[in-house]
Amino acid sequence: MRKTTIRFPMTRRVTATPPGIIALSTVLLATTQALCTDTQPVPTRAAHAEVATQTWRNSNDLHFTSVSLEETLKNGAYGMIESTSRKFASAEEAVKRARFKGLSEDLRAAGIPHRRIIGAYRGNITDRAYLVVKPASMEESRFKKALFMLGRKYSQKSVIYSASTIPGGGEKRNYLIFTTGEHAGTSRSGFGFTEADGENYCRVTTTDGVAITIGTYRLDDDYEPHPELLAPEMK
Repeated sequence: MRKTTIRFPMTRRVTATPPGIIALSTVLLATTQALCTDTQPVPTRAAHAEVATQTWRNSNDLHFTSVSLEETLKNGAYGMIESTSRKFASAEEAVKRARFKGLSEDLRAAGIPHRRIIGAYRGNITDRAYLVVKPASMEESRFKKALFMLGRKYSQKSVIYSASTIPGGGEKRNYLIFTTGEHAGTSRSGFGFTEADGENYCRVTTTDGVAITIGTYRLDDDYEPHPELLAPEMK
C-alpha cells in the first residue's frame, strides 16, 4: 500500500508505506487535491459521475482509485459523517456496531454511496465514519439536507459538507454544519486545509492501495445560518 499525504499549499509528497488503513473523524477533517504518484489522466466529470452513481451491495462498495478520489475531493460534492457521538462513547460495543450499521442502512435508503474511513480529532480515533458522495442524479441541496438530518438522528454535533466546484465560480468551499446544540442549523465555512498535525487528520484507503491523508479544514469564525436545513420537508 502506498501512502500519500496532502500538504498545503498543494505539493506532491509520498511517505513511507505502512500496512493498514486510516481515515477520518466526525469533526470533519479535511481534504483537497491528493496529488498522487499515479500516471493515469485525471478523469472527466462524466467519469466522476459514473464513479459516484455506481451500485453497491454493502457500505464499502463505493470504490475509489487514487485518481478518482482526487477528482471527487477537488470538484465533487461530498461529506463526512459518523455514527458514534460523545453521548454514546461509553456504550457497549454491540450498541456502537448497531448504530454504525444503522447509519449505513439509512445512507443506502437515501441513495447515497458511502465508504468506511477512519480518522482522528484531537487525538481521538474513530473507525465508525463514512465518506459520502453526492450521486449525479441528486440535487446538491437535497444531499446537504440528508447529511444534516442524519447528523441529527445520530446525535452528531456537526457533519462535513463540501460543495461541488462551480465552473468559473472560484475556489471550492467547505462547510462544518452544526446539527445539534446551540448552533444547530448554522455552519462555519472556509477554503482549503492545513497539513495533518498528528491529532487532526483523516485517511482514505483507495482500491489501488493508496492511503490518502487529509488535514484539518480552515474555517472562518463566523456562524452562517441555513434556515433551509431546519425547514420541514416538502411533501
